[in-house]
Amino acid sequence: MENEAEDSYAAGLAGWLKARMAERGLGQRQLAKFSQVSVGTISAILHGRVTPRFDVIAALANYFGEEPAAVLAATGLSGLEAAPLEARAE
Repeated sequence: MENEAEDSYAAGLAGWLKARMAERGLGQRQLAKFSQVSVGTISAILHGRVTPRFDVIAALANYFGEEPAAVLAATGLSGLEAAPLEARAE
């Protein structure tokens, strides 16, 4: 992570994803299959090692029936600039 805002966002996203997975009783492989996001990316998100691209966040949000913008707001994206998000790896 490049800075504290990214660390905070990654932790918030990890918490959001862990909670949604627990609510549905999903493991990483199941979520990967249903959301079309790789197991490696899901693992990296859960461990706070990556801030994923918007399309990955959107895929996860959509799978859980939430709006991507709501997920971004709830996890603290407002502290990050939008442009660098585009360049982040899946």
